[in-house]
Amino acid sequence: KTKLSKDSTKFQKDQIVNCFNFVINFNWKALMRVEREIFFPWLQELLPYAATPLIEDILTQHKTINKLSNEIGTLCNSLRQDIDSKDIAATEMKLQAVLDNL
Repeated sequence: KTKLSKDSTKFQKDQIVNCFNFVINFNWKALMRVEREIFFPWLQELLPYAATPLIEDILTQHKTINKLSNEIGTLCNSLRQDIDSKDIAATEMKLQAVLDNL
């Protein structure tokens, strides 16, 4: 388990936020948008009606993933302030609570 130290640099803090923004806000959300707007409507036309609940379940899971991603994003963005104020444990506890909901 890797933990941020009290001596983490501004670069490290920014790198965490930038990586999160790239992976989640750019890659993951773009993928979910393509699935929601293009792939699943197309797939639903091809599959029997009985598959509709499965597709709806996937789209519901997208909403849950989006909610959790937003919570983790908020934690990543607050990480700078928490580390700057030497309150690393508070951020780790918040992040663990989000992960426990997965």
